[in-house]
Amino acid sequence: MDELTQAIAARIATRGEAYFVGGCVRDTLRGEESKDLDLVVRADPQAVGRSLVDHFGGHFFWLRQEEGVCRLLISGAGPTRLEVRWPSGAVSR
Repeated sequence: MDELTQAIAARIATRGEAYFVGGCVRDTLRGEESKDLDLVVRADPQAVGRSLVDHFGGHFFWLRQEEGVCRLLISGAGPTRLEVRWPSGAVSR
C-alpha cells in the first residue's frame, strides 16, 4: 500500500467503520499499484469525503447523491481518485 493510501486509511479510521473494496483490494493482493480507491463507510459519505479533501487537498463532488456515492480527486502522488459510498448490502469480513 502506498503512502497516500496508508494516510487515507489512518484518517478514515477516526471517522468510524470503513472498508476498502473492489479493485483496490484485488490490486493490493496482487502486489500491484491501484489507479483508484473504493471506500465503503458506515458514516455520512459527504462528511468523510469532505474531511479527506480538507485534509489532503483536492475536490469533492457527488456521483449519485440519492445513493450516497461521491467522488474525491485528491492532490498528490498515488491513487488520486476515490469513490466513497454507503454499503449497498451486507458487509462481510
